[in-house]
Amino acid sequence: MKSCALFTNFVRVAVAAALLTTQILPAENLRGTSAVDLLIQKAHSLEGRDRDDLAAQVWQQVLIANPNQPEALVGLARWAKRAGKNLLTLYKRLERLRSLLRDCVTRQLSPSA
Repeated sequence: MKSCALFTNFVRVAVAAALLTTQILPAENLRGTSAVDLLIQKAHSLEGRDRDDLAAQVWQQVLIANPNQPEALVGLARWAKRAGKNLLTLYKRLERLRSLLRDCVTRQLSPSA
């Protein structure tokens, strides 16, 4: 009976160690990777799991950081086409977001009175 409990505890510790190792080691591989690159990887991963709706949200985050990022523009256009969205409407929405972002940046950079 005690040997069974010891074995069970050993397995728990081994599984916990394996899980921690798989969580820590990939983080080391990401050093030097920009936030935009991580978002792009996330969007591709979501697309691969047929979560185009979530991928579209990530593509929009990428475009906020870099409005001319080609992969994000293509990814968002691909989502719009699959979702049956009107590309012109999507483009207008993106332009509105870019305008708002420019206004926010301008207000932050202008000297306060």
